[in-house]
Amino acid sequence: PQFNRMLELIKKNKGKVDCILFLNWSRFSRNIADSYVMIEKLNKWGVQPQAIDQPIDLSIPENKFMLAVYLVSPEVENDRRSLNVRAGCRRALKEGRWVNTPPIGYSKGRDALNRVLIRPNEKAPFIKEVFELLSTGAYSQEEVRKQLNKKGVSCSRNNFNLLVKNPLYAGLIIVPENGDEERQVIKGLHEPIIEIELFHKVRTLITKKRVAPPKY
Repeated sequence: PQFNRMLELIKKNKGKVDCILFLNWSRFSRNIADSYVMIEKLNKWGVQPQAIDQPIDLSIPENKFMLAVYLVSPEVENDRRSLNVRAGCRRALKEGRWVNTPPIGYSKGRDALNRVLIRPNEKAPFIKEVFELLSTGAYSQEEVRKQLNKKGVSCSRNNFNLLVKNPLYAGLIIVPENGDEERQVIKGLHEPIIEIELFHKVRTLITKKRVAPPKY
């Protein structure tokens, strides 16, 4: 928002602004394509972007090589950090630890080694009741969802549909396929809220066909 305010100020005061200063090029942008587009826009307004710690005289053509290095470095750093985070999350899933946002009925906790491990919270009994009611075949998803909402657990139709299909509640973790690695079903380290048999019974009733238990 502040950057956009600065651009508005520059446009309203054309000819009065000749330079904008920032600490280094990674503070200007962390995306090389966006950087070149913004630099071109600023140049059209007669404004030169300049880094205090990495000054470049862009009137010298050869200095554009150095500018390219400065601009691509933060993007490479972002990409590497993103790869490391995804690899760490996948490794945790394979270990049986859910490190993403916990579903309704679970909260983030820590194990004895201070690693993330979800734990059932005060809403867990309501989730168990949801599966038990659906397993009878006497109630529709919408009827059970409304009962859940009345108990103070807000859940939209779409989220409820995802909830009753979530194997986390039965202690299972899905590791999605990745490159040459096939999709896996891992027995999680967290405490399940419902039995696996109950989960598959509900899935069978919902899909109107027999759902084969996954191999794990």
